[in-house]
Amino acid sequence: TEEKEAIIATAVTELNDRSEHIKEVMDKLGLKTRKSSLASKDSGGPFVTRRESDHDDLLFTTDKYIETIRYTPLGRPVPGSISSNFGSRQDPMNNEGAFHTGIDFRAAKGEKILATGAGVITTAATNGNYGKFVQIDHGNGYVSSFAHLDRFMVKKGDRVERGQVIGAVGSS
Repeated sequence: TEEKEAIIATAVTELNDRSEHIKEVMDKLGLKTRKSSLASKDSGGPFVTRRESDHDDLLFTTDKYIETIRYTPLGRPVPGSISSNFGSRQDPMNNEGAFHTGIDFRAAKGEKILATGAGVITTAATNGNYGKFVQIDHGNGYVSSFAHLDRFMVKKGDRVERGQVIGAVGSS
């Protein structure tokens, strides 16, 4: 059993080191830990005091970090390079100074657009100058918007995961 305890102690130490690294990265990015959906899944039954251990605390904390990262929008929705940044620019339609409220990516018409984080589709509809428009609420204060789609592959209320196809590139 000494060998088993040594293996467990090593695994816990490694998990703790990884958990601390994740926390450092999240802190640098300004990410706040999501309210966990893990704690509220069940209800009812008699109250039994939970016996906390360092192992349980570490697993719970690491699970919260992983859940937060899962829902935080990260990465690109298409593999192409950025063709127009957020902020002041010359409007491509009238050549006048304007403020661009998004980021444009180079992509071929019909190319798949991927969700950059898990969440719930709050909009999948035509939206004025944004054309065919999809919005994902990732929770924790994050929302992603995708404009000018060719077609939708989701509808309002759908739950999506990072990497799931939500639409196709267009110029609507």
